[in-house]
Amino acid sequence: MKKTIILCGILVTLLSGCSGKLIIDSAGQSGTFTSTQAVQITNDKQHCKILAKEHTNFFSNIGFWLFSPNMDTKKKSLTRKCLNNRGHSVLN
Repeated sequence: MKKTIILCGILVTLLSGCSGKLIIDSAGQSGTFTSTQAVQITNDKQHCKILAKEHTNFFSNIGFWLFSPNMDTKKKSLTRKCLNNRGHSVLN
């Protein structure tokens, strides 16, 4: 029974990690920035994804996902936070 629950959790984690990309409002301004940050969006997305990948692994994603109210993986959460801190407005 425990093995079935663990396998189901792993499967859901893998599927949820592949679904849904972050939606970024590139026309708006975020926080206290006086100009739009959209000119760096491609570079920032690549850097944030690399940083998130370097600081997560399969097990940390599962552990984070189990207790996340949004059912996010740790990688997706770190990527979202990184983009927000770089001045991009992430909608989801």
